[in-house]
Amino acid sequence: MPLDNKKGSELPRYLTPKQTQELLQISRATFFRMVSEDRLPGAFKLGDSWRVDSEKLIRWIDKKVEG
Repeated sequence: MPLDNKKGSELPRYLTPKQTQELLQISRATFFRMVSEDRLPGAFKLGDSWRVDSEKLIRWIDKKVEG
């Protein structure tokens, strides 16, 4: 189920690294550092590619915002 990202568009269930970087406004290096440090919720490897579960990521962001 796609998620509303509050900009009126929907997010796919599984994000690519580039989509995640754009959403979080982080660099490629920061994305892979967070993955290697196990600090990016919902990140998993699918074959040779990384994906991020957008539902888990949005819940994590919401928790950070709510404090």
